[in-house]
Amino acid sequence: MSGIDDDLNQLAKDLETYADEAWTNKDVMAGLKLIGAIGGVVGGAGACIALISTGIPLVQSIGIPVTGGMVVKLITQAAKGYDQLDSDERKFVRKAVRFLHRWI
Repeated sequence: MSGIDDDLNQLAKDLETYADEAWTNKDVMAGLKLIGAIGGVVGGAGACIALISTGIPLVQSIGIPVTGGMVVKLITQAAKGYDQLDSDERKFVRKAVRFLHRWI
């Protein structure tokens, strides 16, 4: 039985396994787009993806606060379909999650 807890566990396990994985801004952007695709970019999560995919420094520079709640929502979104992704897609999602984790 696969649920959000199993998905979160798999993502957490992979984040630990690939802890030394380097990332670029391009990797993070690809990961954010995948996170949006996982959830179909609907509702609040879609708005968060749209804001954050423009670049957190840019978002913050125009006065839109990036809250821990937004980030947690995105990480939860990432975990929901993580086990259905291929290895390259998982790599990009891990990199985006690492990037996002700085705002929790």
